[in-house]
Amino acid sequence: MPVYVLIPAHNEAETIGRVVRGCLVHGHKVIVIDDHCTDGTAESARLAGAEVWNHRGMRGKASGLRWGWKRLAEDPGWTHLLLLDGDGQHDPRQIPDLLALAPGCDLVIGSRAPFQDPMPRVRRWVNSTMSWLLSQRTGWAIPDSQSGFRIVSRRLIERGRWTSCAFELESEMILQAWQLGYTFACCPIDCRYGGRSSHIQPWADTWRWLLWWGRSARQS
Repeated sequence: MPVYVLIPAHNEAETIGRVVRGCLVHGHKVIVIDDHCTDGTAESARLAGAEVWNHRGMRGKASGLRWGWKRLAEDPGWTHLLLLDGDGQHDPRQIPDLLALAPGCDLVIGSRAPFQDPMPRVRRWVNSTMSWLLSQRTGWAIPDSQSGFRIVSRRLIERGRWTSCAFELESEMILQAWQLGYTFACCPIDCRYGGRSSHIQPWADTWRWLLWWGRSARQS
């Protein structure tokens, strides 16, 4: 199954090289989207063996991924994209676990549930609530709707109607897959936080997610 690895990154110089090398072990092309990094992330990623695309201006994770998808539209070399974060919280050694579920599947999510320390309590509550709401709407059992470690099929990317600008994109992928009648699976994963602060802003991103949720309910 032809797979590319796509890593959105903002100021991840400390970890990006290790993440890229861990992905390359599995033999897949690795592309890092440089979202206005100022700390040497791009150089570290290139030295590790990744192709780096410079997304000018700090526009956020969703914007960077959607821009990357457009760049890949004319590339026939892939059927699925494997997405993971550049901060080291996802273990590339678990890539084969997700890939094992990908044949014939349009969305495979690496699930961190049940949410425990060191994930902050607010984020645990927010992630659980968002996952419950999406489960209620779709009828799918979704333990971790916000995980950034996932595999997405080409047809879902090309047929999805993407509107997200930030971290709600993870939820939008689920909703689009359900609306299109596509297939979904979950894979348990470990999560390594390592004391680094997250780019997620719990209150602002939750408010943005709720606005997206309201729009999606009106449109369905």
